Amino acid sequence: MAALETARLVLRSIARTDAQAIRKHFPHWEIVKYLTSAVPWPYPDDGAEKYLDTFLPKVAAGIDHIWGIRLKAHLGDTLRDEVIGIVHFHGADPADPEDVPTRGFWLAREHQGKGYMTEAVFAVNSYIFDVLGVPRLVIKNARDNIGSRRVKEKTGAVLIGVEPSAGKYLGDYAEQEVWELTAENFRRARDAAGKTGQGAT
Repeated sequence: MAALETARLVLRSIARTDAQAIRKHFPHWEIVKYLTSAVPWPYPDDGAEKYLDTFLPKVAAGIDHIWGIRLKAHLGDTLRDEVIGIVHFHGADPADPEDVPTRGFWLAREHQGKGYMTEAVFAVNSYIFDVLGVPRLVIKNARDNIGSRRVKEKTGAVLIGVEPSAGKYLGDYAEQEVWELTAENFRRARDAAGKTGQGAT
């Protein structure tokens, strides 16, 4: 799958060598509380390796696309050139008529609030809609996850419902929001934001 570039970021396919960075940045309650209850918590020492072993074959098969987010300013710095977050696109399983394309993400705590995730999601969405030709995504988040909601709003998603979510997230959230993002709405939001799409390499 293609690497993507933005003004401040490089997004590349994750590899097993990224396990150390994932172990460093991911297992913090402020991040995982908004994620699916399928994520083990407390996070095991080998959790990053198990995640990669589960999903890298799906990436190789073209079912999933997972980009590791890196800061351009840190490229080549052996101490800081590391994955600081992930954007994960899951394509629909043709064998499952109820499966729909969706997308999720997380970002290291110290890099939140700087617009990095919105920047990354604009690039990934451009790839999903313009390159892969996906017509729409259905994306869900815990109702309390304000940061995720803002990224969706900025990138053209439309709230289509709120539903019970007891037991679906590691955090104790009673409801989740359901969003739809169509290619048309995303491109409209991208144009309004003055984005030009992803720089694929």
